[in-house]
Formats: sequence, C-alpha cells, structure tokens
Amino acid sequence: MIRDQKQSLLLIIKLLEEYKQDVFFAGIINELNIITSEYNNISNDNVLNEKQLILINGKVEKLRNRIVEGI
Repeated sequence: MIRDQKQSLLLIIKLLEEYKQDVFFAGIINELNIITSEYNNISNDNVLNEKQLILINGKVEKLRNRIVEGI
C-alpha cells in the first residue's frame, strides 16, 4: 500500500515537472517531494506507524485539493 502511494506521488511529480517554472506548481512539487521522503521513512521502519500514515494521507489530500483549486 505504501509503495503504491509513493509511486503515485512520484508519477504526479513527474507530470508536474513540466510546470516547475510556475511558482504554484514548484511549491506543490516541493511538498510532494517532502511527503515522498516521509513515505520512505515509514517504509524503512520495522513497525508501521499508522498515525504517521494517516497524517501523510491527510497532507496528500490537502495537496490534491490545492492542485484542483489552482488549475
């Protein structure tokens, strides 16, 4: 599950790279990269911290909303 979510974020980042000159999208790309590294930290832990995963999923949802509103 975590790997799939991380792969989805990486795909979104690749798609947005075309627009990285735009300040709005540059900020989104930066935040997505931060979230991707948070997924890396979780997947490297032996014990899955569900609270961390819920927080990360909330961040992803907020970014989705920002992207939709910004487009």
